[in-house]
Amino acid sequence: MQADIPDGITFLWLFVVISLYFGHDTRLLIQELKQQRDELHEEVERRRIAEHTVRAQAFSDSLTGLPNELELRAQLKETLLSDPTGLSLMLV
Repeated sequence: MQADIPDGITFLWLFVVISLYFGHDTRLLIQELKQQRDELHEEVERRRIAEHTVRAQAFSDSLTGLPNELELRAQLKETLLSDPTGLSLMLV
């Protein structure tokens, strides 16, 4: 039975073993791995910012920046679920 190992880690270990086997300088290997790690962190951050931007655009009016109908419906649904008596809805 094979353990569930992400492909990236498997490739990384394969790369390390092959590099060591063929005599590559380990300092160069470590430097390359750090560079790849930094690039991956930058890509994750770019995607996180893009996702945040898209979410903000989906729930707000582009002209005024105020919450749109989707956001209003989501807030009403959340309010109704958190207060089954409907008392807080009567206050609106």
